[in-house]
Formats: sequence, C-alpha cells, structure tokens
Amino acid sequence: QFVLEFSSKKAADFPLTPKLALILAIDQHCTSGSSFVASNPSLSRLALGIISCMSSQTDLFETDPASAQTYQVNPQHVRNRFIDFLAQMQAAETWPWDADYLDTLRTRTWPYLYAKLPDQTEAAEWKAKLETEAARLDSAKALAA
Repeated sequence: QFVLEFSSKKAADFPLTPKLALILAIDQHCTSGSSFVASNPSLSRLALGIISCMSSQTDLFETDPASAQTYQVNPQHVRNRFIDFLAQMQAAETWPWDADYLDTLRTRTWPYLYAKLPDQTEAAEWKAKLETEAARLDSAKALAA
C-alpha cells in the first residue's frame, strides 16, 4: 500500500539519495508486477519499512505551530541576571562595561528580560532600580569628563 502511494509522487519531488534510489527501484518493480519482488517477500517488507520510516521522519521537521514547543524562560533566572547587573553597577564608581556592551544592555538585553518576567509590576521595579543606578553612573561619567 505504501509503495503504491509512493509511486504516485514524482521522483523530482525528493532529493535523490542512495536510499531513495533503492526505494524507486523497488517501487518500480512493485508497480510493474515484477515476479522478482513477488518472489522476494523480504524485499517487499524492506521497501515498506523504508518508505514507512521515511514518511514518519518528515514529522521531525514539522512546522505546525500547535506542535512546536517553545523555550520558556525561568523567571528566577531573569531575576538572577538583574541581581547580577545591579550588584555590578552598585559596586562600580564608573560604568563597569564598555560603551558597546552598555548600549546592547540598554537597548536589547534589559528590555528582553523585562518582558520575560510574568509580573510587569516586578519588571517596572527592576527597571526603576537599574535606571537609578544608571543615572548615578552616567552622572559620575559626566563629572569625570
């Protein structure tokens, strides 16, 4: 049954691999009523097994959004990152990072982490703490210049 369904597809629909070449050869024999396949039931079972395996392997590349699993960020990991950033900022008299990294933190990392907290009130609290320390470090930088 699988072989007949497979024979309805064009060979051009699949990249030609050694396994596919074998399947096509077996498929050609099966659909032409060849006595070679009829006299070799193990070959028929092999063809069915290969085709069945290939059809189930397409599920590995399923793009259906309902079946896709997405990574869920652990909120405690986000809090730990904020604790680390805040501790480094509080311990420093000037910015502990270079300008490029600081720009990445301000424009990408921190907004991403704020969004990953389940409670936006908590996110606003972390944002206020970081902005308070950022203002202190910015003013220290301005005084030093």
